[in-house]
Amino acid sequence: MANIRDVAKHAGVSVSTVSNVLNGRTDQMREETLARIQQSMQTLNYFPNRVAQQLKTGQAKMIGLLVPSIVNPSFASLVREVDLAAKKRFYRVLIGNTYRQIEEEEAFLEDMFAHGVRGIIVAAGDIEKPHFVRAASQGMIMVNYDSRMPASAGSGGLALDSVSMDNVEAGRLATEHLIERGCRHLTFATVAGMFPESRP
Repeated sequence: MANIRDVAKHAGVSVSTVSNVLNGRTDQMREETLARIQQSMQTLNYFPNRVAQQLKTGQAKMIGLLVPSIVNPSFASLVREVDLAAKKRFYRVLIGNTYRQIEEEEAFLEDMFAHGVRGIIVAAGDIEKPHFVRAASQGMIMVNYDSRMPASAGSGGLALDSVSMDNVEAGRLATEHLIERGCRHLTFATVAGMFPESRP
């Protein structure tokens, strides 16, 4: 059975370089070097011992992804992109469907800690909820996707990151596109009781 030294020798690199690949530290690595190491791993049928790595670091090479439902096409697309990005760094993605239920969110967080996962993406959720804040205070790194995070006391002073689209710019681009296509009577439809932010 091949080991990390065999991979390094086959690829013509140092053991530490192979280790950098296995641990996702490839930002400063040339693409041809990375490709050569990956090819050597495949040729030698080398699989890193993830159990040993987790015992050593207390963390797993996995990312949690929490979505309301993967049936929603937008979340299905998100899952695909997250998975592709994770694979480039030899990470796996654990997906949880919450159906917007607090009990499901809490159970998912418990499972992530149990599996050594220390980073999750929460899609269209509120990570200022107590169970998310508690997980963050215990070392879980979280990114809120598609939901803006206003600074509030709910986060308990913790640094909780968020990524969201610019809905105003998206609306402008959509409107311009319709006008360019000859549309002159436009209608904006939204959920009852919800109105866009007023902008000067």
